[in-house]
Amino acid sequence: MPTKVEAKDGWKFYSLPWAPSVNHYYQKTKTGSFFISKRGRRFRDDVAGILRPCSPFPENIPLEMKVDLFPPDKRKRDIDNNLKALLDAIEKAGGFENDVQIVSLSIVKHKSIGKPGRIDVWYRPADGFASPLVNP
Repeated sequence: MPTKVEAKDGWKFYSLPWAPSVNHYYQKTKTGSFFISKRGRRFRDDVAGILRPCSPFPENIPLEMKVDLFPPDKRKRDIDNNLKALLDAIEKAGGFENDVQIVSLSIVKHKSIGKPGRIDVWYRPADGFASPLVNP
């Protein structure tokens, strides 16, 4: 089971389950509106179970984030296809107040590790950035 590990230098580290792609995160109703799919809600619940004990960074603190993707299989995947589900799940679980806080994002896609795949996430306060919620 993926877990949280405290890293040094102010980084918070979590090893999380593989996120659904944006194509599977949302479903469309007959009237054309969108909602989060059952698979998307299950992913959010799984992430919440891992992050629940943590305290979020305050809303006015800009964050830098590193993401390592370890796909569950060898299919071709866009590097950004899991980010919406990932960031929404971390926010909903209380990892940070709002994903607008992320001012620096680095993503690395690794070779497949086989099922079920995982996503390793590091984030910490970003030095040298103004608050993302304050208009200049």
